[in-house]
Amino acid sequence: MKQNASAYPLCRENAEVFLAMCNPAIALVLCMAGLVLLLVLLRPLAGLGGGSLRVRYDELEREITARIEDYQTLHENELESIIADSTAAYISEQAAHLGLTCRAEVRCEVRDGTPQPASAAMDIPYDARLAAAIADDLGIPAEKQSWQGGEAP
Repeated sequence: MKQNASAYPLCRENAEVFLAMCNPAIALVLCMAGLVLLLVLLRPLAGLGGGSLRVRYDELEREITARIEDYQTLHENELESIIADSTAAYISEQAAHLGLTCRAEVRCEVRDGTPQPASAAMDIPYDARLAAAIADDLGIPAEKQSWQGGEAP
């Protein structure tokens, strides 16, 4: 079953009719214009040599690596802050159980890739019971504890 060629303006029959009706010089100009347009469109693809892609890939790789390191540092700092704050709150709770009112400032050190409490400064005079709890429960030795009015005796 033959379909109506005018319903499909880009079909082969319409192209042959168009070229037959046109002046051969016009047909040649149209073909050349089509080729020039094709070259203009494909020219940017020719400029994408392997070297420029490799340079761009290297730049992106460096940027991604730098961002990953930034995020890891940010994560480590946030984790250290959370651990220090939680440890200080724990010390305050332990002091309250002993009938004391204490605020602590905790500093962390990274050991085995994880921030861990390393030292604590309390805003109260030395209390042997609290110092023992800090050493036993948190692993902060007496020499890393500081108390208002001086170090532990």
